[in-house]
Amino acid sequence: MSKQLQTKYPSGRPSAIDEIFKLIQEEKDWNPSIVNVATLKNLGIAPSKESPAVHTLKFLGILSQEGVPTEVFQKLRQEFQSTLAVQVRQAYKTIFDQIPLSRITQESLVNFFVGEGYVEDTAEYQGALFVQLCKTAGIDLPNAPESFKRARFKKQKK
Repeated sequence: MSKQLQTKYPSGRPSAIDEIFKLIQEEKDWNPSIVNVATLKNLGIAPSKESPAVHTLKFLGILSQEGVPTEVFQKLRQEFQSTLAVQVRQAYKTIFDQIPLSRITQESLVNFFVGEGYVEDTAEYQGALFVQLCKTAGIDLPNAPESFKRARFKKQKK
């Protein structure tokens, strides 16, 4: 029996989240009343992965649970990196509480997310997203890889 998921950690693709961050920073006249799957489809962001991207923005407090941009959305336009760092540290508080920055690696992140009740494949996406968010926010993870080696590709032939 699998563990009940306590926190619904996002597994959005880092490239899609980067594209949304770029849009927020560069398009100062873009003030949507709501950001949802349809919004991202219209913008051509995160094709077929719009829902995880929206969930990531909600998880970080950039959007409300209804998809309405929060004050964080606007604050990202003035002080992007420091604002994002605060949001990442808040949203992922459990990781920062449990694992010292120097010990955050692919293995420790996958172990964390698997321990939270996720399957290894999903945990790898979650870990990769976490590392990318930290990098974008200026949070130094000295031993975390830029890209994760997927477990399904590590299995060796016997």
